[in-house]
Amino acid sequence: MTDIKLPQHTPEEVRICICYEYCSGKPVFEAYRSMCDTLGKDVISYVDFEFWFYRFKQGYADMNYDRSNDPVYRDIGKMPLKVIDTIVNFLEIKEQFYLRKVCHDFRNFIDRREDRHKTLSFELTDNGACLEFANRKMIFTEDGVVKLQFSDGQQLVGDVEEETHLTLSPHDLTSILMMEGLRLDLLEIKIKMDWTSVKAKIENKVKTINTFYDALKSATSIITRKVRVKSLKMRVDKESHVATVLSLLEPGFLEEVEIEYWIDRPADTNDRGKEIVQPISDIGLDVISEMEQWKKAKVMLIKRLKLPRGISHLFYHFNRFEAIFSRIDKTMFQSLERALLENPDFQSCHLTSRNKISFFVKSAVLKVTRRDKSIVMEANPEI
Repeated sequence: MTDIKLPQHTPEEVRICICYEYCSGKPVFEAYRSMCDTLGKDVISYVDFEFWFYRFKQGYADMNYDRSNDPVYRDIGKMPLKVIDTIVNFLEIKEQFYLRKVCHDFRNFIDRREDRHKTLSFELTDNGACLEFANRKMIFTEDGVVKLQFSDGQQLVGDVEEETHLTLSPHDLTSILMMEGLRLDLLEIKIKMDWTSVKAKIENKVKTINTFYDALKSATSIITRKVRVKSLKMRVDKESHVATVLSLLEPGFLEEVEIEYWIDRPADTNDRGKEIVQPISDIGLDVISEMEQWKKAKVMLIKRLKLPRGISHLFYHFNRFEAIFSRIDKTMFQSLERALLENPDFQSCHLTSRNKISFFVKSAVLKVTRRDKSIVMEANPEI
């Protein structure tokens, strides 16, 4: 059975049909679809149909009008990229956000621009999450409600059924990290939860954090290029969580990493009037120390996270670093001093240990300065 071919129509016949559709009182796009259903989809383009439709609407009935002398009109999609970029620069970030959702071409164009908003901050709390970027804030709640707040006070509210902040927020964080023109001075991922000594509640918080990072690892698996971030700050207690985020960043572009334990005790004193010491946790570096992001960074600050002895050599290439070791002895100090003073880019380091360091004489702090390079070692039995 052969395909049925619709008869060919002359331009004049097509224009008569357009005039008929106009006279029927239909809106322009509905009229266009109606004619295409009758004559075929390829009979005329929508742009040409729209021209004749509105010409008839203005009272011009000449079916043989010659369009060759018409001025050439350009829509925004055909304008030079520099012109489009100038137009976008006049838009508020909220308006750019709307424009990005118009079509793939606008989304790709905006994403490829070098973003002028330099900080991306994510915060996970006991009962929700908050994502801040480009003068807007996205708030995620446990029951799947998402609030998009703009700097001018306006907000959009949405509700996603059967979803929570732990499943929604990783995808929105990923969508920002996927923007091609993104260059961040700071990427900040914080855990901000109320500290409690009740073991069951702590275990529940840890489970929540693990669920978030599992979802983030799954969501970011679609990212095909490394994200350009100069400084990374994280509040974590697991090396695997650091590795999940580090793996997304471009080695060499990343200059500074700050890792800190996520539990905060209230700033208070105990029954004897002694200040409550902030807790620390143990962490390993087996995985992240092998990553190019670690090897090419210049500054490494590890706070309230205790490292095992015997791995100080992993820090010798940094210009500046801060860390807590389970133990510091004289041999470690001598090898550290020798290696760091030989590093032409080294500036300073601050090491802390719980044990009483035997080569300290009268002070709990040892400071060595050589050629404007400083090494500080401190004994703190409270950590």
